[in-house]
Amino acid sequence: MKFILRESKGMPLILLMVVFILTYFIYKDFGIRMVYGYSFLLLLWLSNIFIIIFYFLFNRRTTITFSLFERAYSFLISIILINFLRTDVDIDYEVFTYILAMIISLLFVSISSLTANEINKIFKIIIFVSLVFAIYEFANIIFPNLKHIIIPHLSEFSQEKNNRLISKGFAIAIGGDIVFIDYIIMLGIATVLSLYKMTLNKRYLCIILILLFTMILVNRRSELLAAIFSIFLLYYFSMNIGKKIIILISVGVVIFVGIYLFISFLPDLKEIHFLIRYVMTVERILNGQDISSGRFELYEIAIQAFQTKPFWGVGWGNFAKLIPESFRAIHGSDVRNVHNIYLQFFTETGVVVASFIIITLLSIYTKTIAILKRLWDMRKYKASTDEINLAFRCMVFSFIIQSFFLITGFLDPVIYKLIFWFFYALAIKFASYGYATMKRVI
Repeated sequence: MKFILRESKGMPLILLMVVFILTYFIYKDFGIRMVYGYSFLLLLWLSNIFIIIFYFLFNRRTTITFSLFERAYSFLISIILINFLRTDVDIDYEVFTYILAMIISLLFVSISSLTANEINKIFKIIIFVSLVFAIYEFANIIFPNLKHIIIPHLSEFSQEKNNRLISKGFAIAIGGDIVFIDYIIMLGIATVLSLYKMTLNKRYLCIILILLFTMILVNRRSELLAAIFSIFLLYYFSMNIGKKIIILISVGVVIFVGIYLFISFLPDLKEIHFLIRYVMTVERILNGQDISSGRFELYEIAIQAFQTKPFWGVGWGNFAKLIPESFRAIHGSDVRNVHNIYLQFFTETGVVVASFIIITLLSIYTKTIAILKRLWDMRKYKASTDEINLAFRCMVFSFIIQSFFLITGFLDPVIYKLIFWFFYALAIKFASYGYATMKRVI
């Protein structure tokens, strides 16, 4: 499928989108309306359109193929947007900004083209900013009183959110949401891992360890597990069957020994503040108590709702109306989602639409894996050129980001967050670049 507009040397839209992602926290932390950020992005997009049109007037032979990944992304967003046309879906300010996030991310994906220079700049910026975030979290652990200096300067929303999170044992939040730090840290990990089997030296291994330790400090169990499992999947898919069996046994042994040591030193670990949530989790498991933070109750509500309307669902965003006040009184008034995106898809959109959404997500993911394996073989059995290496890096980056969000989706409502669409759009564009390069080289 060919489109006339798009191939000019216009503005580096994806680089600008990355800058938006990395500075997303300023809107909630400093009380800036998100619409201003979206307006700025739309202004950049429109400016790029004018540049492309001007370029096209002087070069009419310009065409470009709308890639498989970009078509799938367009289909995914279209399916979800259709749900907002239902009469039982309320379009409030939060829903409106969510719709805008999807549309703007799609506009950036469809009217942009990555270059090698832009990709390398994005990688450098991501590593730098992720390390800055890591240092920020380390500083708050080393200097506990630092949060008392920072929090009063934040917006009222962020102050309330941080005070509540800190009281529960979490690290200080950025952007009013503790998971945002993990998302940025995961971008850094994906960037470094994209050097897998190329130049992954001690410096990069140290960076990965620093970033992973930062995720431990943040105290988000689901994101930490998703990060570790995503890294494991990357190495697992790169091995032959014999090595896979060995690595599975080795990982099993490491997990068993790790759990045994953690339980053995449990009384001493209680004194370490940033491990408090992990200690509490293990204690609850040993005592046969619930460690889901209310998720099991939400799952039960979602399943019951799905059984009442299995075909059409209750409507996008309407699960929040089914949560009883007794639950909110214990777990917070801002709980809106099932904390399992797959179950929530079925509950809110019904079996048909939910199946389309999940199949599309998995199709993009499996295609990424297939291309990644193909590039592995090309680098292994053919000449490893700079072009192939960069394509390989892009596919690894996209694979890690997709893995992280798809796995986190089992325990957290990642796709229902505004910023998700920009992270996922980034993964789509990098996968598209890797795919296009592979096709050109073959």
